[in-house]
Amino acid sequence: MAKKTKSFDLISMQREKLRLMKECADYEKKLLGHLDTLREHPVQMAISSVLPFSGIAKNGVMQGLELINDTILPVVLGATFKKGRDSWTKNIFQVSQALLISVAFRFFKKMMNKRKEAKAKAAEEESINAEA
Repeated sequence: MAKKTKSFDLISMQREKLRLMKECADYEKKLLGHLDTLREHPVQMAISSVLPFSGIAKNGVMQGLELINDTILPVVLGATFKKGRDSWTKNIFQVSQALLISVAFRFFKKMMNKRKEAKAKAAEEESINAEA
């Protein structure tokens, strides 16, 4: 068997190099945008990563949480989680908000799993009863 050799066209290699450099620059720009978002909104990013939803549902839940934080909490509590008197209070409010939402969604997820298990068990019992 003869050894296969590849011949490369210098112009096509340079085009490929430019394409890859442009693609890397696009990915770098996208990554820097994500880092800026993380720096500006760390609580929203943490909550977003905890939510068991995806896509449109996650965006809707995040908008609902922002609505609650911006309109309802100032009326009920007289304060929001975003506006603390000093940085220490602000940080405590942000962390407690993230923890509260995380625990609530874990609880919600457990409830949904129990519901699914109950439905599956009921369907299994129905199929056993139908066979008998």
